[in-house]
Amino acid sequence: MSGRWLLLRRLDALWAVPSAAVREVHRGDDGTIVTLGSSSSLQADEVLSMTPELVLRGVPSCLALQPLAGLAVWQGEPVLCIDPTAALPPALRRRAATDTTEERDARDP
Repeated sequence: MSGRWLLLRRLDALWAVPSAAVREVHRGDDGTIVTLGSSSSLQADEVLSMTPELVLRGVPSCLALQPLAGLAVWQGEPVLCIDPTAALPPALRRRAATDTTEERDARDP
């Protein structure tokens, strides 16, 4: 994938979303919400930057179950690059406001 990337932090990891897939970024009651063109939305702890092209590397087999476009490095830190056409990784999915702590922990370990 080429083009610019939106970098965000979620659950102590750095994630990248192709900027072409981002429709809106806003603060909600449950944190920062990034709405994608596919009408899905993800939750971020922090939006860091928009960055030019990232050099994507392949996804190692230990991460093959995650819907990732690839891995990259930004300012010395590993980046998980998502594929906006695939299902969102569990760590980025929005949590329902009605979820109990136990339900959240069971779904998002």
